Amino acid sequence: MVLGDRIGVMENGKLMQMSAPVELYNKPDNLFVANFTGVSNLIKGEIGGAPGVVKLATGDLLRVALGTPGRSGDAVLVAVRPENILLRVSGEGTDAINSFPARVIENHFHGTQTIYALDVLGHRIEAIELGTVPRFSAQDQIRVVIPPDHSWVFPQQ
Repeated sequence: MVLGDRIGVMENGKLMQMSAPVELYNKPDNLFVANFTGVSNLIKGEIGGAPGVVKLATGDLLRVALGTPGRSGDAVLVAVRPENILLRVSGEGTDAINSFPARVIENHFHGTQTIYALDVLGHRIEAIELGTVPRFSAQDQIRVVIPPDHSWVFPQQ
């Protein structure tokens, strides 16, 4: 990401995306590019009835800013990077868009950051939080906020 002002990502000899590093990382054209440029959580759902809405198996609606490919009812995957998930104390952020209750499964302290495994929306996802002291422990009930503008929707393969 630091070696060039444009980067190309190829899969099986085919150019999947060519763009500036910031665009490549934050607006991947497909699931391959999203995973190639970094770890992404994947949340299964289906295209909801309104634009920018994904319906999850739990019945929850996840709002996404980057369109929804396909027709209502089509199976999709929502990709969101661990560093883009916001962690809140259980009572905070309940009025935010895409704010959901979650349970901490475990945490892994890495000095300047903590990686949390979370149970949310019927999925196990990871979130990264900067800081030298972990805020949450296993079994804590918290809230997560999944920013719509950092959630990408891809057809389920």
